[in-house]
Amino acid sequence: MANLPWWKDAIPPLIHEPNNPLIAAAKAHGISLMLNGETFYPIGYPMPSIANDPVKRLIDVHGREVIYGIWGADEPAMRGVSTAYLNVTYTRAKALGVPLTLCQAPMVADNPDLFGTAQKRHSYLSRCQSMNAYCDEWMFDIYPIPAATCQIIPPQNASLGIPATTIAVAVGKYEQWMKLKFPTKRRGMTLQAHAIPDFYSDSFLTNVGITRAEALSFWPEPTM
Repeated sequence: MANLPWWKDAIPPLIHEPNNPLIAAAKAHGISLMLNGETFYPIGYPMPSIANDPVKRLIDVHGREVIYGIWGADEPAMRGVSTAYLNVTYTRAKALGVPLTLCQAPMVADNPDLFGTAQKRHSYLSRCQSMNAYCDEWMFDIYPIPAATCQIIPPQNASLGIPATTIAVAVGKYEQWMKLKFPTKRRGMTLQAHAIPDFYSDSFLTNVGITRAEALSFWPEPTM
């Protein structure tokens, strides 16, 4: 499975072209694509009709087998994405027969505004659980990977706010929590080893084939 929201060939309109090189390569190597939900269904815009649905058009052009699923709103509990958006997106995914994944942010000790108290941490986990009705698969973003910067608080440590000692411990604890809270859902983990500023480096942008203006239209550049 590949999740490539930055590649120009992975987003409309290029992904709908019959000779799309990304789709051809994916099919040749047996790779299925995770579609970025916020690219196909932008937050704040009306849901298109089924006849004009960009995911349906992709299926019509390239076939269902090339799609692993739809990556719903990214880290929705942390970002405060509305349940109305989650509901309408999940309803459309089910209508198309495509599973939808929600990936939540982990609790990190170096973000006291969001996770600085036990009340904030328990409230955050409650928001995560409240979104269970809007997905087929659960994931957490475990980042950053370098041990020196690992400050991930497992759900089991929400009261005391003690970070996991290693990335491996953090992954195991979040998996245990998901299995306990969402036993019927497919589960996964996203491991991110990048540095956010790299998203805006000239070498990265050249490699993925987009301009700086296009990158900034997806996500504003952070001040770091």
